Amino acid sequence: FEPYPPFIESLKEKAKVNSRIKVEPFALDETEGKRTMIINESEGTNSFFTAETSGHQPYGDLMRKKGEIEVTSKTLDKWASLKKLDSIDIIKLDLQGNELSALRGAKLQMQNNKVKAILSEVSFISQYKSQPLAPQFMKMLNDYGFDLFNIYQIHYHHGQMIQADALFLNRSLSSTVEETTKSFFLPHSKLIR
Repeated sequence: FEPYPPFIESLKEKAKVNSRIKVEPFALDETEGKRTMIINESEGTNSFFTAETSGHQPYGDLMRKKGEIEVTSKTLDKWASLKKLDSIDIIKLDLQGNELSALRGAKLQMQNNKVKAILSEVSFISQYKSQPLAPQFMKMLNDYGFDLFNIYQIHYHHGQMIQADALFLNRSLSSTVEETTKSFFLPHSKLIR
C-alpha cells in the first residue's frame, strides 16, 4: 500500500521482477476518500500529519514541508472484503504517524480474529503534530486481543527512545508462539540458544 506517486512507480518496477509484490496505490486509513499528504524534504517522512517543530524534533530540516498532494485513502476492512481474504498473517505498518488510523480501518479484521500479527512503527515522542503515541497504540491493540511480543530497531535521540518497530501477536497464537520459541531462546533472554 503506497499513496505517494514516485514511490508507487518504484514499487511497480520491483513488482516487474518479483511477481509476489502487488502494488496497491492508496493509503491505509480509517476512512475512504481523499486526503492531503504533506510532502517533506525527506520524502520518507511524508505524512498526513504536519511535522512537529518543537526542540525535541530529532530529524530537523528533513521534515521541513515542501508541498502537498491529494491521495486516495481506503480502509483495510474494505480492501480485505473486496479481495475476499479469510485471514491476514501480518500487517506491517510504517505510516509516519497514521498507523493507529490504519488499524481503526481494520477494526472488523481484528474483531473477528482474522489478523495474526502486526509489526508497526510506534513513536514515544511526537514527531508530528497530534500524532498518536505508543501507549495509545498499545492500548487499542490490547483491547483487540493483541499482546506486545518484542520491540526492534529502536531509535534514540540524545539518549531518549523516540521510535521503534513493535511486534504484536494475536492472543490466539500465544501458546503456539510460546512452545515454538521455547526451543530457540534462552529462558529470560532475547538470545538464541
